[in-house]
Amino acid sequence: MKPTEGVYRDCEPVDQPPGTYRKAVNMVFDEVRKAVLSEDGFLLFRNLGKQVLGTIPLDGNDAVVFCKDYESNGGDAIYLLRSNSIAKRLIEDSLLNLTRNHPIDGVFVKNHRQERVIVWTDNHNPPRILNVDNLQLGINPVGAFVNPADISLLELFASFRHPRFVFDQHNSTGGSLLSGAYFFAMAYEDEEGSYTAYSNTFGPVVVTDDSINEDFERYDGTAAGTVTSKSIRVTFEDVDRRYLYAVIAAVRFTGGVPEAFRIARVPITGQTVTYDYTGNEGAETLLLEEVLLDKVAYLKAKTLDLLENRLYLGNLTGRSPVNWQQYANQIKASWIFDEPVSLDGTKGSHKDEVIIYNRKGFMPGEVYALYAVLNFTDGSKSDAFHIPGRAPGTVTINGQQVDERATMGYILNDLNAQEYRYDFRLNENARYFQLRDTSGADGTMGYWENTSETYPDNVQWGDLAGQPVRHHRFPDLDALKKHGKDWLDTQGISTFVPPLFTAELFAEVDGNENQSFIELETIDLQNSTGNDADYFVITGRRYRALQQHTVVLSGLLQADSRADLIEEDIENPTTATVFVSVTIYDSTGQVVEVIANETRTDTDARTASANADASLSFTYTLEPGWEIVFEAEADALNADFADLDIDLNATVSIYEGLGSIYEFNGQKFARVLGLRLSNIIIPEELKDVVQSVEIYYAKRTTANSTILGHAMLFYASTAVLDKDHIGTSGFNGRASEALSIDNGTYSGVFRNTRVFREHVRLHPFDFLETKPGVVPTHLAFEYAFNLRTNIIRQDNEWTLDIAEKAQNILNQEPAYTAMLLNAMDPDLGIVGDDETPALEDKLRGLNDAFFIPADTLTSRVDNRKAEEAFVAELDVTEDETWIGWDQYNSPEIPDDYRPADRFYHYIVSLRALRFNVYETFTAQPLISTGAVVKVASEGVYAADKVYGGDVFNSGYGFRLSAPRVNQQLIENTDDGETYFTAFVDRRDVAHHTLVYHPVISAANIGLRHEGLQDHEVYYPKTNAEDFVARPADAIHTNNFSYNDDYSRLNETNTVGVFNLELDNVNRFPYRIIRSRVYNNEAKNLPLRSFAPNDYYEMVRGKGEITALRSHGQHLVIITEYAVFPTVGKEQLATDQSTIELGTGDIFRFAPREIVASPLGYGGSQHLSSCFKTKSGVFLIDDEQGKVFLVGGELSEISNRGLRNYFREDAGFDFVRQLQEEGINFPYKDAPGLGVGFVVGFDEVNNRIIVSKLDKRLKPGYTLVRPFQNTSGVNAIIYDGNRFFVQGRTELAEIFTTDEKYFETVGWTWSYSLSKQMWVSEHTYQPEAMATARSQLYLFSGGSAYRANEPNRVCQFFSDTPAISSIDVILNGGPEQSYHKKFFQSLIWITEATVDEQGLDYFYTFTKAVISNGYQCSGIIDLNGRVRQVENEWRFNDFRDISLDNVTPVIDDDGYPVTTAIDDTKPWYERRRFTDRYIRVKLICDNVSNRRLFLFAVLARATISAR
Repeated sequence: MKPTEGVYRDCEPVDQPPGTYRKAVNMVFDEVRKAVLSEDGFLLFRNLGKQVLGTIPLDGNDAVVFCKDYESNGGDAIYLLRSNSIAKRLIEDSLLNLTRNHPIDGVFVKNHRQERVIVWTDNHNPPRILNVDNLQLGINPVGAFVNPADISLLELFASFRHPRFVFDQHNSTGGSLLSGAYFFAMAYEDEEGSYTAYSNTFGPVVVTDDSINEDFERYDGTAAGTVTSKSIRVTFEDVDRRYLYAVIAAVRFTGGVPEAFRIARVPITGQTVTYDYTGNEGAETLLLEEVLLDKVAYLKAKTLDLLENRLYLGNLTGRSPVNWQQYANQIKASWIFDEPVSLDGTKGSHKDEVIIYNRKGFMPGEVYALYAVLNFTDGSKSDAFHIPGRAPGTVTINGQQVDERATMGYILNDLNAQEYRYDFRLNENARYFQLRDTSGADGTMGYWENTSETYPDNVQWGDLAGQPVRHHRFPDLDALKKHGKDWLDTQGISTFVPPLFTAELFAEVDGNENQSFIELETIDLQNSTGNDADYFVITGRRYRALQQHTVVLSGLLQADSRADLIEEDIENPTTATVFVSVTIYDSTGQVVEVIANETRTDTDARTASANADASLSFTYTLEPGWEIVFEAEADALNADFADLDIDLNATVSIYEGLGSIYEFNGQKFARVLGLRLSNIIIPEELKDVVQSVEIYYAKRTTANSTILGHAMLFYASTAVLDKDHIGTSGFNGRASEALSIDNGTYSGVFRNTRVFREHVRLHPFDFLETKPGVVPTHLAFEYAFNLRTNIIRQDNEWTLDIAEKAQNILNQEPAYTAMLLNAMDPDLGIVGDDETPALEDKLRGLNDAFFIPADTLTSRVDNRKAEEAFVAELDVTEDETWIGWDQYNSPEIPDDYRPADRFYHYIVSLRALRFNVYETFTAQPLISTGAVVKVASEGVYAADKVYGGDVFNSGYGFRLSAPRVNQQLIENTDDGETYFTAFVDRRDVAHHTLVYHPVISAANIGLRHEGLQDHEVYYPKTNAEDFVARPADAIHTNNFSYNDDYSRLNETNTVGVFNLELDNVNRFPYRIIRSRVYNNEAKNLPLRSFAPNDYYEMVRGKGEITALRSHGQHLVIITEYAVFPTVGKEQLATDQSTIELGTGDIFRFAPREIVASPLGYGGSQHLSSCFKTKSGVFLIDDEQGKVFLVGGELSEISNRGLRNYFREDAGFDFVRQLQEEGINFPYKDAPGLGVGFVVGFDEVNNRIIVSKLDKRLKPGYTLVRPFQNTSGVNAIIYDGNRFFVQGRTELAEIFTTDEKYFETVGWTWSYSLSKQMWVSEHTYQPEAMATARSQLYLFSGGSAYRANEPNRVCQFFSDTPAISSIDVILNGGPEQSYHKKFFQSLIWITEATVDEQGLDYFYTFTKAVISNGYQCSGIIDLNGRVRQVENEWRFNDFRDISLDNVTPVIDDDGYPVTTAIDDTKPWYERRRFTDRYIRVKLICDNVSNRRLFLFAVLARATISAR
């Protein structure tokens, strides 16, 4: 037979298929010569002295090797093994944390510089990435990290510091940004051009088209997408200096549509990065998800591979959710109302882009749900933790202490508190805190609890468990005034925080003409003012911070040098050199920021001069121990005379914080409502992983707000055009006019039409601009003005006598009258506490409330010649003749306080009575305030000033109009007087009132804009007279043109709310993610960039993902029990305008199970067995005992002759041995422990080599678990993770590599890809293999070996050759196999080569064993017993020496069973072999180092006559 079809054992020997053989050891198959031959051995390539745990092959026959010390847990190292036998140590540091328990899975790719970059994972450490040709890491001479923190730079999901965004400069020129709202984020770029994920986004920074120097009345917003001249100074502080570049992204909202751009790549030279974003950059467009979705960060991945320029990872583990809720429960929130914004000056107002970003406020009287988010040191963040509101307290009512949660029914009925009757009428079941302010002057927030929502009943909520959910209510404006914090002021609000200390830094160093070198050594402090309070100390030329503070430094440091020669000397010229430097260092001496660094040199044959200036103008917040170091030198070389000079003149100012260091202008200011959060606890267990705490709040909507808007209150009147309707009031109470005649003469008395105090009109900007579907349930008093009425224009009737006026009325001459109610007048009157409405009138219910369009008539309201409005009916009692909000003859307004030209006006809030807000509190969309509390260690922190709310302080101008009907005189004698009633409709004229007042609103009204049409104007940009002169109709109504981008909030940071009730899963064993595509020609390598929604979840019925392996255009997904190749090329579809979390369309079609089976077929439980070859993916299912090759189809290659063998021997003895002791050994795929598979590919022989590494406890040792009785036994203790033996005084750890306690078992096989057959078993078991392009490396005993060394036949891991052998079955072929035959002699054809150069005609196999089912020859030494005839070796000297015909004569390996044979048996008792077949084992001892080819084995036999 010709041994060309491989090993085959799945039959009885008599049925052996032609060309197959029963067994081979250390043989390979030569595809060209169609022969098996002794295997070439291994060459010792490099002694590493370490145990190799895994490898990553590279190009050029290089490989990366991961290793540890033997018999210890140390010595973790990564080596670059080069094909020229050089092993370069890349890193050797225990921080690598390599483990024997998990196999390493890795790939390599080249960057644009053709440097090799590896990516690997071990499901124990984070996936990592490393440029092996250009480390760019601080590695000391012994291979360890200089900075231990640099280990994080290797992480694929790169860790990074969260930068802090600072916005304090908006440039009116130099750019071309579109109007809208901008958000900014920053990623880091490493030396590979690979980006980290982006940081949180910061913003919004709004862009208008006006200059900050524009007059206040003229400065406004503009339509979305308008091209402006603006640019934005983008500053990030606290940047991570371990990276080379900061990559800045902008997200622009124009008209509500977001777009993302990569705008800049800025070198990182300090802890601050600054960039002026102009819009002219030609920025790269990004997918929104790249910037806006949360960072993808997994702590572990089991497997990875590359496919079509993308990195895939599978079977992932994320960060275990941090439960910080018990600490969030202890945070205390309080209100602050100190910081101002200007109401009549652009700079410092809510028109100012800097103020908009830094000082947006919260709505007075509103309920907010607050949250805290932990920003981790790896760049990720936690879920948001709810901050509960305060506990309930009491209020004083009628001299009694009453629970804030008391119902209005109890208060009115039981306490007889009649001042709350309107609260009662609104809803008797409403609780006090739901309708009234419960805040305190000390900053205590108002109380709020939800009626029907409670906290989960579990331990994390402590005393709150099962109690109503609590939120935070801000004080309303009326309460703030009573607390001593008035909303508005013309003075007394500080707009500038003075420095704690100012001084001059001074130094002067003058050299004499003989000095050739001077330097700055000391700095003097002079002309100091204020108190430094031990904030800093100056030693020599060092300014050292003693505690945290902000330093503002301005001035000049300069150095001058002049060097002169008496005579000109061209050959030896003179040189002048100067150097100046200002650098900030942290407490460890690391450079934080280089403020200035300049060196100048001049060389001349006679006179050289040099000058260097460092212009100092910077602001920096210094931490304790940080230093500002000033350095200056002046030098004159080879000079006869020198003039050297150094001068420092600078001003230094220190602040506790920047506070309100900002320029304001204007005469009127409004305070902004903010937050202070205290008792923020960072426990010891989180001190090293938390970088900062960020404050969020739940997004307010009309569905969960209790304050729907602020507005000035106006009353309705009798409709002058239709007395059966409610009308409007152009003068807020003087809707039309009448002339009274007394005894036939004109008395000149004007009488008002009736004003309906129960009917109100309001013009809230937020309502009229958006027209929400919600309707307020009641009004609440907020603020009062006593305003002067300014006449804008009056018709000539007001200057005529009565007779002339009457005649003009009859003549119907057109005219109009306009008045201005200006609450923004610098001489405004603000009502004192004693003139505000009484307690009972602070709240009134609303009935029949609705919007009415301009110039329309409804069934109830005549709104002709009037603007749109929100109208409603107040809740009044039948016997009520006036209410406390009356603007005229209210008894509460003393005459001396209300001069004739003033009117009383009120700001009210439109409110909704709610019993639950932000329900469910764990499922709210969140808004970032931008407030970040920096964490240094464990301790208690506070956020002193938290803004970033959702409302603005603005001036609001609008027009009120009412029709004017002049009257014809008609006598009426009912009351003894003669009246004249109007019948003439003068609709071409109207009364107008122009109103301008401050307001708090969700829309930034100061940034409203005029439209393209003439009627789309507003006051005050259009002057008063022109504004009111417009017709009173539906077209010329109030203009509400507004760019909603200016109200945008920072809801771009995706963050969920922590909820222990949910299944907080951190393991994703069925998930696959992939990186963004990298371009082979691009400079960046985005292997670190993963879109959060670009993942796929595999079906769960076929086990966890074991391995990912690419093959062609397919990704082969190997699970524990099945194989799923993807279908063709994947196609991701992402809507850039919509960001959805969850499953992205990662595959065009779902991966399809290659062989559908209910229980699964073709999977693997061993990553170490899943190996990629040119013919497909090799894998082993040890549970079923099957071996597969996945190419175009799934081939069960163990069926090719070794099905029974693998079914019985694919499992692990060590696992079974531990199971017998009741121990479940978890590391069943750990080649580093000696339990697992090692697979490689030999290109030379086109074969797969697979080794099963297995262990067995040596006889004499007993395995026990901790605390078991070990007396009397040699115990090996296993604690579930490690093995120990009892030492003299303590337990000593041992390793499975220790041959004293463990023996190595297992096997190695080779499989021919071309012949698709199992070729041979092998006697070597490598710890690891590395398959390079044309070379195979094997590792054992701390050394690296190169395979296929022709001069070392069967010399593997030693110089002693191993035997090679082959067992063939000779049965006469299919036609004679069942005939009993008499075997006479054997013939084999071999060829031996020497050094691949010549033939050894006299060399063949050295031993043989002949056997059949009952006969055996024993081991026959062939030396001298075979003869060569015409290239054939012939042998007939074999006889049976078995003892009987019953006992098995050979073992599983084809060797004689020594107890079944007798090699001393007399010759005459030795029989010839007679059977249906014989088994011939040919053995070569390989001592002669010959490559022995076997072409065929034949037997001469005759059919037995018996």
